[in-house]
Amino acid sequence: MSEPAARRPSLLTFLRAELPPDPERWREALVVGLACTVALGASATLQLMSFAAPVFALLALQRSTVCTWSNFVRRAALCIVAGVVAISIGGLLVQIPWLLLPIFFLAIALLTYGVPMTRQPLEAASIAFPLIGACFTGTYDPASITTSTGTLVCAELIGVFVATAFAQASRQLSARRRLGASLAASYERSRARLAQSLERYLAAAPPPTGEAQVDSAFGMHVQLLDLARQEGLSAATDRLFATLTTAAERVATYVGAVDTLSREDVGRRCRALLEPELRPLAAAIDAALVRFIAAAHHMSEHDAIDERAAAVPWPDLDGLVATLRARQLELRREGAFAGVDVAEGMNVNAVVQSLVQLADVLHTPPGELHRFAVEEQIEEPPTWPWSLLPIDRFALRFALQVALGATIAFVVGVASHVPELSTLLWNPVLVAQSSYGATIRKAWLRLLGVIVGGALAIVTIVAVLANSNDVAVWLAIVLLVTTCFQHAVLARPTYWYGPLQALVTYFFVLVGIGPELHVEAPLWRAFGTFVGTAILFTVFRLIAPDYAGRQLVARLADLLRMTLVYLPKPGVPLAPLDELIAARLAVGRHADDLLRLTDEARLEGRASGIEPGAAVSAVGIALRVSLRAGLVARGRATIAWPPLPDAGRDVLERLHEAVRQRIALALEMLEARDTAAPPGTRAFDAACARARELDRRMRPDVERALADAVAYLDAARTRELADWSAEALAQLFAEVEHFRRIIELLPRLDTALAELLVPETQRGTDDATSGALVPDGLTRP
Repeated sequence: MSEPAARRPSLLTFLRAELPPDPERWREALVVGLACTVALGASATLQLMSFAAPVFALLALQRSTVCTWSNFVRRAALCIVAGVVAISIGGLLVQIPWLLLPIFFLAIALLTYGVPMTRQPLEAASIAFPLIGACFTGTYDPASITTSTGTLVCAELIGVFVATAFAQASRQLSARRRLGASLAASYERSRARLAQSLERYLAAAPPPTGEAQVDSAFGMHVQLLDLARQEGLSAATDRLFATLTTAAERVATYVGAVDTLSREDVGRRCRALLEPELRPLAAAIDAALVRFIAAAHHMSEHDAIDERAAAVPWPDLDGLVATLRARQLELRREGAFAGVDVAEGMNVNAVVQSLVQLADVLHTPPGELHRFAVEEQIEEPPTWPWSLLPIDRFALRFALQVALGATIAFVVGVASHVPELSTLLWNPVLVAQSSYGATIRKAWLRLLGVIVGGALAIVTIVAVLANSNDVAVWLAIVLLVTTCFQHAVLARPTYWYGPLQALVTYFFVLVGIGPELHVEAPLWRAFGTFVGTAILFTVFRLIAPDYAGRQLVARLADLLRMTLVYLPKPGVPLAPLDELIAARLAVGRHADDLLRLTDEARLEGRASGIEPGAAVSAVGIALRVSLRAGLVARGRATIAWPPLPDAGRDVLERLHEAVRQRIALALEMLEARDTAAPPGTRAFDAACARARELDRRMRPDVERALADAVAYLDAARTRELADWSAEALAQLFAEVEHFRRIIELLPRLDTALAELLVPETQRGTDDATSGALVPDGLTRP
């Protein structure tokens, strides 16, 4: 046996690592198992047997859904309305066969685009299931459309009702409170880890060996944020939670970098010289983290910020960073670093840069972030159908792919003349709706789930149903299978859709529209689930294939385009206020998509074509740049300025244009890298080379433009601006301050984009660093 083969862990070892015996996870899985079993038993007792009862109970109790009685009323109404409409449309279309396929295609496309299952799983399934049932069943027995669709809708209602009852009985904390507590815990872990790492780094003893632990709760935070939105959040609170989520992940990333660097056994001369400046900066970062922890706890209960906490002065992170940089430069000029080897120089530079980036993340207090969100006057997200506009080209393409795959499966099912092959549509549409992004890349897990679930259902029928008429035995098997697979669903987000697909397929094949004692019909249903799923993934692979990494690049480009709306070219008037409001709403929607795609790009790993580790930093910085630019535009749109002297107008226009050009250059880099070519191909390599070339360009001197603007304001406030109103003068100074913060963020945005867009294997060798310490650390210009 070869050495690599000997090191490969066994399947049992892998399962033990992925499915640890967590009592809390088993309890949650048991609740889901009991709910699905009770829903199935209730539907059988009421003679409304259908797979929809346990499937809807399963979907309703996933962590991506909130079940409350108010939500139940809304969902029940949607189920009933969808059933009535499906019966009417299905009854009409089966009489006009030549219209059936086009209408079915358009209906699935509109459903996938307008009600995505990734955000509204129960609502999407409530519309999709009656539609498929009415259209497919109607082609075989038009007279049974009303009965079969009505039974399906009643089973859906049973499943949602039972799931809601179990969710309320379990008395879980609200998603908002869980999100606040989880964010606070993440900041607290980072705070403790940073303190331990710096003590280790500055200690005289040799560092311990071993790799630093990866700490990331980003996926869970994004999921909890979606749940909190289902419970209801104000627009400003929503924005603040999104900011705290990205900040928590960036803090964990930079703290992890410090932890890793503190374990390297390199020279200790440089760090000793910088210790007097490192410790105060670390103490200030610690104080800021304490305030972020308190803010997360406070926002889990309140929509308004804690005014008493906001009144406490914020640590002078900028001043401490400037002191550290000045000390670096002073030591370098004195020759204190002469003879320092490359390893030590790179290590200290990286630690300093990580602390500087931490200070940048924590630069703005949570109270000020909340105030910014309130000042932006963000409106509530638009509801369907207004949420369909403006058109999202990525979601639209995905919807057309799903509709095409479903239509092909529909034709195959009808042409086969086998009614049991309705699973060609039930299961695959559910698969496609919940497969947006990275899960398409891992199609083999979906197909494996279909095979496992179908085979297990056949075994259950042969071994249990054929030998026992006791319903209790049957339901006990369902409880056992559901609990075990749900535990696997909760184990690790990387593989959740595999066991979930197996469980859904199990219900489709085992139950159908009633329990089967003979295996012929279930075999057809199992075959249909596999063929339908294969058809969908074939469409996704062959027709305009996409992945989360490329979408992340494209949506970041869209975000910067909307940011440039706030900063028009010279001579172009600022957009009207209603257009600025629309842009703010679009930025909010893109923030949600970027958070989700960042998590999915991690699942894709290197196959995404980007550096997933740099995604959170790039997204967070781009959103902060957009936030500040939006405040600049809002100030100009809402507060009229008196005429500025020519000198003042020129200096502000130069500042405005320099910032706009700098953002436009970042956008150009994103546009050059936006390619659907798979990694490793010539087209992909060419796009990376172009992005790398654009990254090396000279940028506009925004620092000089800012210095000129500040010098002018300092001299003019007692002369040309003396007669300005207090409101107008305050807005003018606030605009320059916003530009100052944008200018601080832009170099970091360039660095983050360079790391994000050009994989490490595609980077040139000209970025190699020497051992000498430089003021800006190891960053690009």
